[in-house]
Amino acid sequence: MGLGVSRDVSSNFGIPSSVTNGVNVDVTGDATGNAVFKIDMTTRSIPVEVTTSVRLLTLLTAYGGLGFDWQLGGGSALDLAMNASMIAHIPGQPDANLGTAFVHATSHVDPSAAKVRGILGAQVDLWLIRLFAQLNVANTSPTMASVAVGARVAY
Repeated sequence: MGLGVSRDVSSNFGIPSSVTNGVNVDVTGDATGNAVFKIDMTTRSIPVEVTTSVRLLTLLTAYGGLGFDWQLGGGSALDLAMNASMIAHIPGQPDANLGTAFVHATSHVDPSAAKVRGILGAQVDLWLIRLFAQLNVANTSPTMASVAVGARVAY
């Protein structure tokens, strides 16, 4: 999966008057066409699921269990770049150009060896077609969840 965003960014922050000899200073940073955020993620894993189910009238099945994803490789790479002009706004004074700020940050993270997740699902059996919806929730920080919906052909 890859995600990239490039867009104008504007941010404001105040400098406390205790630092500026009693004068309130507001600073605005504007990055026009230069702010870029990219993240690339790849994961190779083998999923193993153990579930139990309850079948109602041979039409509806509800199931739950645990899934274990043995992660064989991949990783996440993050790249953030921003070049912004900095302007100070002081009440009663003309705006002051504070120069430019440049931020560039990169990071790479490898996946953990394994992830355990809870599974809840339901399936409707319509002759040869099985329609299902499944919720997966991993106890991570932050909590990760996914929903899968689909159809199976069984005979």
